Amino acid sequence: MIDGDRLQTNETTVEVESLGEEEKQPHYHKVWMYNFFNPVKQLTRYRYKNGDRGANVIVDYLEGRDKSITLYMNGDDSSMKETSHPEHSNEGENVVHIPCTAHMRRPF
Repeated sequence: MIDGDRLQTNETTVEVESLGEEEKQPHYHKVWMYNFFNPVKQLTRYRYKNGDRGANVIVDYLEGRDKSITLYMNGDDSSMKETSHPEHSNEGENVVHIPCTAHMRRPF
């Protein structure tokens, strides 16, 4: 999936139903889901990691790819930008972040 040089990422919330052992009625809560799209292969992969919104979801997804190829990663989420943070960075692994042009005009 990520053996090429381009990847588009996005995150969104999804409502999931939960029912604990002590509960009689299910309740709903929002969790985070990521999607990764390879525009060359026209493939999309969805990643759910316990509802986590952290940048480690993206860093873990990129693990094991061929680092000799520069990866141009496009996305609008703040978690993508956080992957340049030293604690969970992929900046030293030949990844170039390309911000979403629709979102870069407004402050976060």
